[in-house]
Amino acid sequence: MLDADGNFVKYVGKTGLATEILNLQSVSVAVEDYSSLANVYIYPTPAVDKFTVRTGIPGAIHIEVMDLLGQRLIAGEFAGEPAKNVAGLPPGFYLVRVRGEQGSGTHQLRILR
Repeated sequence: MLDADGNFVKYVGKTGLATEILNLQSVSVAVEDYSSLANVYIYPTPAVDKFTVRTGIPGAIHIEVMDLLGQRLIAGEFAGEPAKNVAGLPPGFYLVRVRGEQGSGTHQLRILR
């Protein structure tokens, strides 16, 4: 149940109000792409079995694929325009963090089957 301020209030029994109140206003349900790297492209999106990262950055880049809880599922160093195999991941939304010498960025990835 929500109170007038949008806080979740848990009632205990018929008359008592629990002391546990959670503020649901601070819960994030969406992530926007953020990057300090210019010209980072992740395609195709949505992906089915693999996706490619194009950065234009010379040298190696570090790529991490994470679930929305931040758990790292795939990570590695790659050069050029690496194609990452995601056939083993279930359909859903993921975060892709790209790091290079010029900075880093986090992008969204959707996987469909």
